[in-house]
Amino acid sequence: MRRIGRWLQGFLMVCLVAIIAMNGILLVKRIVYKEELPSLFGYSMITVLSGSMEPEFSPGDSLIIHKQHGYTAGDIVTYADQGAFITHRIVEEQENGYLTKGDANNAPDGKAVREDGIYGKVRLVIPYLGNVVLFLKSSLGIFVMIVILILLVEMPNWRRKRAVSQNI
Repeated sequence: MRRIGRWLQGFLMVCLVAIIAMNGILLVKRIVYKEELPSLFGYSMITVLSGSMEPEFSPGDSLIIHKQHGYTAGDIVTYADQGAFITHRIVEEQENGYLTKGDANNAPDGKAVREDGIYGKVRLVIPYLGNVVLFLKSSLGIFVMIVILILLVEMPNWRRKRAVSQNI
């Protein structure tokens, strides 16, 4: 049973360190390199905030997007519009770009999106993960992760001290 506990503790610690490291890398890319939507190996993660694409995905879902060359009607893509990231389906290719529309919207978006304005095509939808990501990016979430990491690191020391005190 102790072996499973140690394995689980190690796994949790690796996950937390990876999350903290990834957040750090993305933060540096955003601040230092001024990337609006930082990516790792061409992949970016965004969180859905509106219901414009329901039932395809819902608010609180996370989307993994990947930049590619060329898009076609039916692709779900992410682009920036007035400082916000929009993820909608391409409904028509036009000379000046792509016309997009949210699946739950009645009408297409107001203007065509140029290919160089598209951050990527949706590759994976992870339900509800966006809520967790938003929490982990908050001050409270970062604090909670650090506290959990400290607890995981110190737990073996507490066990050793407890075992020593019981043997005396």
